[in-house]
Order: sequence, then C-alpha cells, then structure tokens
Amino acid sequence: MAENSDIIAICRVTGVSVGVSNTRYGFKVIEAIKGNIKDEFVITTKEGIFRHTSPPQVSFEKGQELLMYLSEKDGKYQVFFGSWGKCILPAVNEPLLASLRSEYTGEIISNTEYLMITGIILASILLIAAYWMQQRTKL
Repeated sequence: MAENSDIIAICRVTGVSVGVSNTRYGFKVIEAIKGNIKDEFVITTKEGIFRHTSPPQVSFEKGQELLMYLSEKDGKYQVFFGSWGKCILPAVNEPLLASLRSEYTGEIISNTEYLMITGIILASILLIAAYWMQQRTKL
C-alpha cells in the first residue's frame, strides 16, 4: 500500500478497447477534486487478448464511475482507480502521469509561471517601497 495517496478526481469510463497486445481505457472527468486534469484522457495498458498477467487483468466497463487516486511511495507515483479496493492500471501514459504529479506536488511546470510569480514578487516589493517612501515624505 502506498505511503501517501490522494483522491484526484471522480471519473467515468467512456470507452474500452481491447486489442491483441494492449487495452485502451477512455475516461471523462466528472469532478476534479485536486489539481487540474484534462476533461478526457486515455490510459493504455500492456494487457491484451494474448497477454496473461498475474494478478488478473484490471477491467472496467463503459459507464462505470470510479475514484481516481494518485499515490506516491518512495518518490514513485502510480495511478489507482476504484471505490472500495484500489485497482492499479499497470501502465499509464507518461504525459498524464507527469501532469498529475506536478499538480499533486505543486511543482511549477512552465516558464510562464516562473515569470508571473517573479513579476508579482517584484510588483509587491515596488508597492511596499513606494508606500514606505510616501510615508517618509509626509513626516
């Protein structure tokens, strides 16, 4: 079991496509509880018709609603789905996992965010300096 786990969203399965070597699950976010998640996303597992896995293959049905968890253990992140017990999907596409991880940890993910934060800090410093100078000139 993971050391740290948060419910990220409530999702509905919009499609299931079982192929020879993989299975694709389509999900639609009903409600994002933590972070910003795209409204719809796809997860592809390495389990298909001719692949046998242990433990047995995770399977979801179209229309099924699930809680989506992002779990962290020893610095590694995994996505879990389920309501009572947690079912892990063995493979999650890296862009989705990276996006969820950055939302989960609060990482700054773009240069625009750095510039915006820097601008806010500089503007705050200038406002404080202007206020301080105004107060000194009144004395």
